Amino acid sequence: MSAKSGLTILGDRPVNAEAPAHLLDDDVTPYERLFVRMNGLVPQTALDQDATGWTLTIDGEVDEALKLTIDDLKSRFENVTS
Repeated sequence: MSAKSGLTILGDRPVNAEAPAHLLDDDVTPYERLFVRMNGLVPQTALDQDATGWTLTIDGEVDEALKLTIDDLKSRFENVTS
């Protein structure tokens, strides 16, 4: 949550953070002011491991299965934050 440094942390187990009301006066809420809320804990493996070897697999009711690495996601798709 380092990119969202203006948020007020309400809890860390599970993660729960929100922007103070005075920061929400924009017509469109900037990315860094969006609330963060999780219904469960961050898996320990996510905290312990480097995501370099992780993959995203899209399969099932699709014409062709797709497997993407973290590097694929970073290089093949535009980073959109607004």
